[in-house]
Amino acid sequence: MENLISTTYSVVGMKEGDSATFFQKTLTDIEGVISVKIDSAKSQVEITSQEVLDIEMLQKATVNTDYYILELKPYYKTASPYNSAVDNVKQRHNASGDVDGGDDGYLNSGPVTDYTTD
Repeated sequence: MENLISTTYSVVGMKEGDSATFFQKTLTDIEGVISVKIDSAKSQVEITSQEVLDIEMLQKATVNTDYYILELKPYYKTASPYNSAVDNVKQRHNASGDVDGGDDGYLNSGPVTDYTTD
């Protein structure tokens, strides 16, 4: 008997209660996919397949659906593909210091207020 691989992915755009029937059928139609289970409450999909599936191939296959599939990373707080980069910037950057000229050592330029018109 063959070993099957179950992988859980994040799904951007999915809301609790979504049926996502077209998305599920699209994933099921991919060669090598055995089953697809959607958890709309968690915005996730579990795909069981015969082999490891390439995330780019999954994204291309589902491009005409209302959803975007991403690898599930434990450090993501949301399904946003750039969330961890935003978190890193927030940790280094004190926005209130920028406005009042604080001296935290990061980007202390303040808001842009010099607007010129011709």
